[in-house]
Amino acid sequence: MLKCPRNGCSFSSDDRMVLAKHSVKCSIKSVSHPKPKPKIHLIVQYYNEKNPDRLRELETCLDKNLNNPYVGMVHNLLEPGVIVPEKYEKHPKFKTHEVEWVKGRMTYLDAFKFANAHLKGCVVGVINLDIYLVGDAWAAAGDEVNVNRVMCLSRHEVNLAGRVWCDSEFMRGWAQDAWIFKSPIRVSDAMDFSVGNCPGCDNLIAGLLRRLDYDIINDAYKYKIYHLDRCRKTQSNKPVFTKSTDWRASEQKHLYFLACPKFNYRDYSAKSRKRIRGANQCWKDPKTHTH
Repeated sequence: MLKCPRNGCSFSSDDRMVLAKHSVKCSIKSVSHPKPKPKIHLIVQYYNEKNPDRLRELETCLDKNLNNPYVGMVHNLLEPGVIVPEKYEKHPKFKTHEVEWVKGRMTYLDAFKFANAHLKGCVVGVINLDIYLVGDAWAAAGDEVNVNRVMCLSRHEVNLAGRVWCDSEFMRGWAQDAWIFKSPIRVSDAMDFSVGNCPGCDNLIAGLLRRLDYDIINDAYKYKIYHLDRCRKTQSNKPVFTKSTDWRASEQKHLYFLACPKFNYRDYSAKSRKRIRGANQCWKDPKTHTH
């Protein structure tokens, strides 16, 4: 009587060939394959930029996100009247959605409601069109977010030549440009203000999420995002205001939360289950980063 060395199956003495084939199959089954990490679903809003230099920057960012192996899909929440180029409409990782509640420039509430309705269980990122994700750390982004954790990330600056630098005015607690979470996300009606071109929107959304008992993770040196906006800001990073600038967030400064990018997030990993709560609230002085 012969027995399979893998699982103990019995065979007659004449079945050595069968035993050999069976053992090979058992060996293949016994090899564990790591579960693939979930890819990120990005939510953006394409718009028809008239300045050709600025359009080049925006589409460079969009192209980089579409080519990012850790991005599974880019979802465009269509603004009424905007025409999306055919090259994107035909891209397998780009999908335009006509959403009934999106009436103009995308708001946080628009994006969060879309994620809750259509991307349940997914790792989702809400970003401006001039932001793109960089680095292999994004492969594990899904491990950083859960029912108690949202990433609100400060940015690095970049130009079309590829030079990267940090601006102290933006790489600090009061500026974030990417919001990563596990859907569904808790929301409130107070989140109905614009994503971008809305002074203070990043600190207000962080504050509102904090009030919903999320830990606000700004591990911006690990999970890097690049901001490409040089044709309008050749000498400085001062905000550019337009006739369409949304001022609603600036009227609610008492609700702001400033999540520091230099806080020691390693001691508060998702696996540790230790809550940060408000411990990473950053003072406005970028030199001290006092908590």
